[in-house]
Order: sequence, then C-alpha cells, then structure tokens
Amino acid sequence: MAPPIFRSISTVDPSGEGTSLVITKPAGVVADDILEAGIYKEATAVLAIITPPTGWTLKDSWDQDNSGFKYRVTIWWLRAGGAEPATYTWSWTGISANNWRGGSIKAQRLAITTGDPVDVFGHAIETTSGADATIPTITPSVVDTLVSGFLFSFAGDAVYGVLSGTEPTFTERADWQEFAVDDGPKTDTVATGIRTSITSSGNP
Repeated sequence: MAPPIFRSISTVDPSGEGTSLVITKPAGVVADDILEAGIYKEATAVLAIITPPTGWTLKDSWDQDNSGFKYRVTIWWLRAGGAEPATYTWSWTGISANNWRGGSIKAQRLAITTGDPVDVFGHAIETTSGADATIPTITPSVVDTLVSGFLFSFAGDAVYGVLSGTEPTFTERADWQEFAVDDGPKTDTVATGIRTSITSSGNP
C-alpha cells in the first residue's frame, strides 16, 4: 500500500466554557482524506450528551472521575467528501453542558479509500498526578499505517513531549494547554509497544 501522508491539523484551545465546540476544517483537505477528531469535555456533575457534526463516526470514548470532577474524551473519524464545510461543530446538552471543552481535527491521506479506515485502537488512563502520559501498545494488521496519539489532561498546565520510540517515530502535530496530538508512519505489523510522552506538569 502507499504510505500515509499527513495533511494538516486544526485545533481549538480548551480555554473557556460553552455548550458547543467549533473546529475549523484543516487546510488542504480533499475528497477521500481521512479526518480524525479528538474532543475533550469537562464537567462538574453528570457528563452531558454529545452531538457530533453530520457524518462523523464515534470510534472510542472514555470517562474519568477525579475527586468528583469528571471529563470525557471522544475520538471520531470522517471520510472527506467533495464539498466539506468550513467548520465542524460538536455540541452538548444536559447537566454540566457549559463547561470547558477543546479538541483537534487531524487530516491525512491513507491508501484505504472505502470502509472504516481505523485498523486497531486503544486507550489508557493515568490517574497519578504529575505522571508521564502513555499510549498502549497496538499491533497493526497491515503495513504502511499511520499511528495517531491523542493525549489529554484535565489540568490546564500540562506540557507534553513527543511520544517516545521508533517504528513509528512520532511527530508532534499540536500541543495545547490540556492536550497534544502526535502521529507517525509505521511500515510493519510488529507491535508498537507502550509509548511515553514526558509530561512536564499537570495531570495526564
């Protein structure tokens, strides 16, 4: 298969409250590009119900409760059509809808042009304050994949280092107050192993 190509990324810093999150379409997107979105939502009580933009598919979701303070991370994907909108909006309803939120949309070109483009995925939760962030090991079933890592923290002062290791060798695409996005091409089907991001502060 042809190797994957990173296109661009668009990010909204989680610096305020609101019942919706609008993220600009990444630059240079063309038909059949794959868009990945990592969305972060905080809450002080019951987590709100999330409504995605039209056409987006939920791939993974996990919640964390830290001393009664809650947050949710969701991962989504979309295969771009010929006329994508300029922005995408996620919205929340219910209790604690109006709390901090942020996220990123990453665009890439993959060899697979039909069906679900996600081969394998996983997530890990670190509950120790100040610990380094990690992503779990995954084993691709095909060669020439693109491994993406979305790192989130409920602390507003977290600073992430690039994920460790080679095959893939990661490149940091975004690093904001509470999250970072890395990716790297993988040419084989050997397990990646656990990868670590040296986190200088905050809670991963």
